[in-house]
Amino acid sequence: RYLRFVQDWADTYLSNFMHALVSIFKMLFFTIWLTHLMACCWYATGAYIGSDTGERWITKYAEGASLPAQYIYAFQWGMAMVTLGSSDADSTNSAERIMNCLCLVIGLAGS
Repeated sequence: RYLRFVQDWADTYLSNFMHALVSIFKMLFFTIWLTHLMACCWYATGAYIGSDTGERWITKYAEGASLPAQYIYAFQWGMAMVTLGSSDADSTNSAERIMNCLCLVIGLAGS
C-alpha cells in the first residue's frame, strides 16, 4: 500500500525526472530488502541447520566475529546472489548448497 501511495503521489505531483528518480529508489529499496532477507536466511542456514559435512560457512569464514560482522558477511553474500556477482563465502554443506541455489534462482529471476 505504501508503494502504491508513493506511486500515486509521484504521478500527481512530480516531473518526469522526479518520477524516474522515485522509481530508481523503489528498485534500490527492494534490492536492499531482498538482500537483507537472503542474508538472514544464509545466516540461519549456517548457524542453526545441521551440517552433513561437519562444516558451516560461519565456522569457516566468520568464526569468532561479532554478530554485526557476521551479518555484514551474510549481507555481502546476499548481494552477490541478488546481483549474480561473486562471493568468497562458498557452501560447505548440503543445506547451504540448497540455499545458495535457491537464492541464485531468485537473483536470476529478478535481474
